[in-house]
Amino acid sequence: MKKQLKSVAKAIAQAPAKLASMPAQLIKKPEIPNLPEPILKELKLKLTREVTRLEHEISKIKLYPEYGTAEDENVQELEEFNQNIGLSKNLKALLAETKDALTKLDKGTFGSCESCKKAIDSGRLQAFPAAALCISCERDATKKRWWQVWKKR
Repeated sequence: MKKQLKSVAKAIAQAPAKLASMPAQLIKKPEIPNLPEPILKELKLKLTREVTRLEHEISKIKLYPEYGTAEDENVQELEEFNQNIGLSKNLKALLAETKDALTKLDKGTFGSCESCKKAIDSGRLQAFPAAALCISCERDATKKRWWQVWKKR
């Protein structure tokens, strides 16, 4: 076991040197869509507004509702608690994606698919500015998620 760990550690240590020696054409550089400046400003404004809206929505969620002490009220509290946990999780994930898109916009890497490194279609970006994947990669990722859910049954 120790030998395996040492060989893995050695391979990890040598990885940057191997990557540097690879021909440049083998290393995928992200493609960035050529969007006009007014559209980029509009998308940045959309993303900023979305961050504000999501933060407001998250702050409104009461994770621990209190209806009273009767048993039927406890059932209501538990149901609402379960709904609020899921809603809060989804909103926080969307908020993180939106903030990530804003960061990419500032860095100049906005609009590049995180999976295949190709440029994301401008129509998709205008419809959903926080998109991190192109339509093809998003479709594949969705299929994988559904397959994993289905396998757990």
